[in-house]
Amino acid sequence: MSKVLISFPAQGYVMDADVALKLLDIMKNYEVYKKKWGEGNNHTHHIYSPSIADIVYGDITIKPLPDDSYQLAKLAGSPED
Repeated sequence: MSKVLISFPAQGYVMDADVALKLLDIMKNYEVYKKKWGEGNNHTHHIYSPSIADIVYGDITIKPLPDDSYQLAKLAGSPED
């Protein structure tokens, strides 16, 4: 089964390609949540449908992960601090 790397702003996740497509299918109905900070404790919460730019230029990426790269990274395991 081919693997893909889905990257969110904080971290990337490796999964089978068919699982990634299911995840993206589920996410197609998402709404954007943002908290806008003002001065002091003044902040507002916003929920809205994403624009085309949010979708096309968003922070979520998906790309193929070649099997040899997957195997080498799996062999290396968790990084040491």
